[in-house]
Amino acid sequence: AVHVIRSRNAAAAHKRAREECWTLLHNIADANAVTHERLWSCAVVEDAIAVLTHSGTARDKRLRERIVAVLCALSYNGNNRQRLLPVVPLLVAELRSANAEPPRLSKGGARSAGGNGGSGSGGGFGGWSGGVSNLSPATEVWATIALANIIGPTEAEEGEFQSAGDASTTASDAGEPGGVGESRRIPQSQSGSDLLVGKPRMARLVLILESAVAGTKELQSNLLLEVWKAAAAIAHLSVADPNKSRLREVGALGALVRGLKKSLEVQDGLGQERCCEALWNLAFDEGNRRLLRGAGGVADSGERTVSFDPILTEALPTLRQCALRGTSDAAREKAQGALFVITGSGPLGVGGELCSNAPMEGSVGGA
Repeated sequence: AVHVIRSRNAAAAHKRAREECWTLLHNIADANAVTHERLWSCAVVEDAIAVLTHSGTARDKRLRERIVAVLCALSYNGNNRQRLLPVVPLLVAELRSANAEPPRLSKGGARSAGGNGGSGSGGGFGGWSGGVSNLSPATEVWATIALANIIGPTEAEEGEFQSAGDASTTASDAGEPGGVGESRRIPQSQSGSDLLVGKPRMARLVLILESAVAGTKELQSNLLLEVWKAAAAIAHLSVADPNKSRLREVGALGALVRGLKKSLEVQDGLGQERCCEALWNLAFDEGNRRLLRGAGGVADSGERTVSFDPILTEALPTLRQCALRGTSDAAREKAQGALFVITGSGPLGVGGELCSNAPMEGSVGGA
């Protein structure tokens, strides 16, 4: 596969073969993290950077989609995130090639597409470029998740993003294939997680998670993803304190509770673990704790009241169910951690009985 993707033969049959090989590499990376070191040793990421840097026509849309999917699969492995920092400018460039803002939920819950936007105060990626987009909807999904996984949480990492951009001066600008550390420069004004993954991108992740929970293909991209993939990206973002309120404002709490319920129904241990991890992180925010206790709406950063999602009345019972009967040890431990932060106690009462007769503070109807 690596030999084929490095072929420079321009014949149509060879182009199709390269796309198929990138699809194969995506399936390999997505199936087992054990394969990731082998992909690194084959310099697959350097090949991805070279192609993303130099192929920008509409005819390359499918190829770019497959390559970004490979990078997304690699980004779920925490050991890869530092090594993938040089890819961030290229992923940002992919998303900037879109000619419209991400779709948002209307008051009735339907998806609606935003118009062409600028670098508004709502976060996101700054000025969206107009004109014809070379970005497929599926590429947008993969790039959004990959960015959330790679740069995710903290302001402390902003210097790392800038360093990755400052180190990227060279071969790509000279028109030569570049390696890791030789990708495009991150502009000074756009470095840092706050601008790279703003509220529009978070809203996009929530939509992706909702589609995964429903078991339907995501509306625009036609992708059917597992719950854990979107939940893991949200969990990574939720580590940063400023993101806790932003994720609340775009409806992440309700989506995660629905994701956890779905994962319990189908005994998906990884989905349970990632949803509980995200809820645990988000519960360190007082406004989020109030909602997860079923205590009603809270004011967002603009002093507007965040509407209360009725599914949140089921947050505590669902977390208790996972804490006691989750499919994996990790899922049970993270559910217990979330419950402790939200309520001050675990799922068990005196003598090891489930706390079904003693509703916790702010809960609705007990367990």
